[in-house]
Amino acid sequence: MSRSCAFCGGRPLSKEHVLGQWLRVAFAPEDLVNGLHYRANAATAHQHAQGLLNGTVKAVCKPCNNGWMSGLESGVKPFLPAMINGRQVFLDREQQQVLAAWSLKTMLMMAKAHNPPEPVIPVGDYTDFYRERRPSAAMVARTGFALMPENAQVALASDFSCHALVVPDGHGYLATLRLGMFVVQIIRAGPFPGRAIRPFAPTLQLAPLWPVAEPRHWPPVLPILHQHWASLTAPDPVPLELVSLDA
Repeated sequence: MSRSCAFCGGRPLSKEHVLGQWLRVAFAPEDLVNGLHYRANAATAHQHAQGLLNGTVKAVCKPCNNGWMSGLESGVKPFLPAMINGRQVFLDREQQQVLAAWSLKTMLMMAKAHNPPEPVIPVGDYTDFYRERRPSAAMVARTGFALMPENAQVALASDFSCHALVVPDGHGYLATLRLGMFVVQIIRAGPFPGRAIRPFAPTLQLAPLWPVAEPRHWPPVLPILHQHWASLTAPDPVPLELVSLDA
């Protein structure tokens, strides 16, 4: 694990909760007992369960932890709990941008907490995010809401996966996060000289989030059903389409 801040390179490191303690307002007490963090790369897959808000990682410095990262948490507090519970919210463009940034920050911290022997997310994505404070031009994101099975033996309040992608002339990954009913997915691929990933188009199940889309009501019309979860988090083929930047 890095001995300097994954974002700014500063020291000393502080212990960061992967999911902020304030999120307990969005969950019933029994939901806090269980959480699921899932990681994968091209060769291996590992699964780790623990209390939903117990996960910590020592990979960032105090100025980052207590500064801009805390600001992202504050930015989503007014509406994220409602989304976690599947309630309708209206997301303007500013809220979409802070939600996309918070989602990427949380995914990057989850990836650090899992600390796989062969990291899927490159170091440069952390420093780029620190500099820009938003997802990069090599990323697209979409969001939806999921219904988990009522007859599951253990109710898992969260789910995270990050799969490496094989893309021409660059590195890629697909990361998916679920908190309660809220789902967000980021695809990162590139760089592609003169081209970019085509932004997601809205569907009945998924709404585009990044690049920032027009203001919209959330959730989408249809939920993501449990039986469709695997095809969403590890699709074959990956829904990746490139467009010319001159178009």
